[in-house]
Amino acid sequence: VGFEGFSPEERWHYPAEADFRKINGEWRITRWEWKDVPPWARMTGHPWASEHFTLIAPTDLPEKTARAVLSELEEAYRDLATQLPREILRPRYLAVYAPDRSTFRALTGKDPKLTLGAAFYRTVPVVEDEELVGFRTGEMLMVLNAEGVKNFRATDPLIGRAAVLRHELVHVILAPWTRPWTPGWLVEGAALTYAGQPYWRELKEEIGGLGNMTYTTEFGHIGDIFGTATMRQYALASAMAQFVRERYGDEAFLALYRAYGEIPLDVVERHWPMFDFLARSSWDAIARESTPGFLQQHLGLDPAAFEAEFLKWWKARR
Repeated sequence: VGFEGFSPEERWHYPAEADFRKINGEWRITRWEWKDVPPWARMTGHPWASEHFTLIAPTDLPEKTARAVLSELEEAYRDLATQLPREILRPRYLAVYAPDRSTFRALTGKDPKLTLGAAFYRTVPVVEDEELVGFRTGEMLMVLNAEGVKNFRATDPLIGRAAVLRHELVHVILAPWTRPWTPGWLVEGAALTYAGQPYWRELKEEIGGLGNMTYTTEFGHIGDIFGTATMRQYALASAMAQFVRERYGDEAFLALYRAYGEIPLDVVERHWPMFDFLARSSWDAIARESTPGFLQQHLGLDPAAFEAEFLKWWKARR
């Protein structure tokens, strides 16, 4: 699948089947079927374009709304281009406007009552001569829960439409450096802090310690009915990211983030899961093994010292 404005290298690939028949000397397709067709491909939509974005939106979306969304994305892109390395920026990104909660759920599989936006990308292993030689990241897009953000002031710095779009844009920009084993606090902390969302201020209670936050890849608690534990994770992640950026600088923060995308292949292969249901524990094992060295290399701290310094910073900021 190719998108207008995107380079040929950015085609998205999906398995498909087709039947052909020779009619009057020419081969014709008589039947075709996609496998794993993305939900947004079934959505009746209209493409809107700006300098760096293609927005897929419902055909009845007012032009004023589509242009407002693209304007907010372009403003976020311009600002993030001054903070994130130019080498990681792509010339164009894909965004999808989900007009209602049911469409957002169909597109993302996420609860529209708890999620205002989502970012997706596919990181796949690159195999040559039956050997793993690296990873490739592509098929990046963001989805806006338009009905969800309507409940908030558009300019709200935490949950307004512009803030949500900027948050998801950070995710897709950093996707080439992001791996399944990148700790959740780095992934979500980066999006929150570069989006200018002061989520860490929502963390009111005393922090006893970070526990396994420094290396766990899991984010969000299954069965957390009221979302309190998940909210605490997001608040902690934003606080941890803010701490590193303030204390050690953006260069150190981004180097730490990128390090997980450059873990040696022998380390990855040693923990590679034999079965899909073992993936989560395998990713955590890679992060647990690598985190102490990364913290020492980029921040000059072991995990215990990192936690101690963070807690001192937090108490001073309360």
